[in-house]
Amino acid sequence: MFIASIGPEFALFTLGPLALLAAALLVINAIFAVGVMRDGDRIRERGGETFLVGPTWWGVATVFGSIVVIALYWLVHHSSFRAPSIAREH
Repeated sequence: MFIASIGPEFALFTLGPLALLAAALLVINAIFAVGVMRDGDRIRERGGETFLVGPTWWGVATVFGSIVVIALYWLVHHSSFRAPSIAREH
C-alpha cells in the first residue's frame, strides 16, 4: 500500500534494496545453517546427540529462525548450561 501511494516510479528504488537485503540475509542464514548441521554431525561422530531433533532439523530451523536459533543451539550444545549427555567434550 505504501509503495502504491508514492508512485510506480519509486517502486523499483524502494524494492531493490529490500530485495538485496532479503537475499543477503537468506544467504547468511544458509551459511549458518550449514555450519550448525556440520557441528551437529561432529557431535554425533564424537558419540553425543543433538537436543530434540537431528542436525538437519537444527539447520532448517536456523534458516528460518536466524540468530535466535543459533543462540539457542549454542546454549543447548556448547555452553556450560548444557546437559553432559547431550554433547561430549572435544
